[in-house]
Amino acid sequence: MKILATIILFYTLYSCNFAQSQSKVHSPVGKFAEDASFKKVADELNALTTLYPGWYGFDHSIVALKDFGLTYKDFPTDTEELLYPEAFSVNKDSIDVHVLQEYYQVKIRQKLAQLTSHTDFGKADNEKLVDIFATKSADNKVYNFVYDENTGGSYQSRVSYIYYTGQKGEQDQSLYNPDGYDTIIPLKAKAATRYLMMGENIGCNSCMGHYAKLVHYENGQPVVDFEYELDTRMGYENAIEYNPATKTLWAHYTTDDMQTYCYCGEEDKNQADDRADESAVRQCSCTFTFNGTTFELTGQKDEPVKE
Repeated sequence: MKILATIILFYTLYSCNFAQSQSKVHSPVGKFAEDASFKKVADELNALTTLYPGWYGFDHSIVALKDFGLTYKDFPTDTEELLYPEAFSVNKDSIDVHVLQEYYQVKIRQKLAQLTSHTDFGKADNEKLVDIFATKSADNKVYNFVYDENTGGSYQSRVSYIYYTGQKGEQDQSLYNPDGYDTIIPLKAKAATRYLMMGENIGCNSCMGHYAKLVHYENGQPVVDFEYELDTRMGYENAIEYNPATKTLWAHYTTDDMQTYCYCGEEDKNQADDRADESAVRQCSCTFTFNGTTFELTGQKDEPVKE
C-alpha cells in the first residue's frame, strides 16, 4: 500500500508540473489553467505539501529527478527565487535536495496564488480541502496558510502565506511575521477594518517567541498600525492574550535570561532600563487598549517577584 500511495503521489505531482511546463515563468504567481476546478488545484497543492516535509535544509544529498516526475528543463537557470547552476549532477539527471526543497517552496507559493485567485475561493470549505490551511478572519477577508520550513534546526521556522481578498496583485509578505499566525481577529475601526494577528513559535530547544500585529489594508496592501513581540523561555504559552469584551491586549511574563527587563513599547525592546537589576526576577505586564485605530498602552506593571 505504501508503494502504491507513493506512485499515486508522484503521478499527481508529475501531472501538476507537466501542466505548468508549457508556460515557464520567473514569478511565484505564474500562469494558470483557467478551467481547473478548485478541488483540482487544492489536490495539486496537497500533493506538493505532502511530499515537501521529507526534506531538510541541511540535507545536501543528490536525488534523481525522474523520481519526482521532473527533468532539468523544469528548472529555470536563474530567477530571483533560486540559483540552480551548480545544483545538478554532470548528466543533469539529479539535483541537490536542498535546492529541490527551495524549488518546491516556489511551486507551493505558485499553487497558493492559483488557489486564492480562483473564482471559487471562499465558496468552498478551505479548511477541509487544503492540508496547510491555518486560520482566517471571521469576516472571511484575511487567510493564512502555514507549513514547516524544514530547516532541520532547533528553531522550528515556518513558511507563511497571507491572502487578503481585496489585494491587487501579490501581497508584501515581508510585513507579516514569517512564522504565521494562530489567530486573526477583525476589529471595527473608524476607517478601514483593523486585523489583530497573533501567534507564537518555538525559537530554540527552550525558547518561545510570541507576537501580535495590527494591520489594515490600503489599496490591497497591509499597513502596520501596532506590533509587539516577546521572547521567553518555554513555559509561557499564551504570554500575549486578547480580551474581546474589553478590547484589550495583555502581555505578561517573568524576566529571565532571554528577557532581563520589563518593556511595553516595541521601541524599548532592545534598550534595557539602566535601573534594571538583571539578577532580580521581575513580574512584568503590559495592557494595550484598542482606541478605534491602534492599541495604546493603558497599564503596565514591573514588580520584583517574591521568593
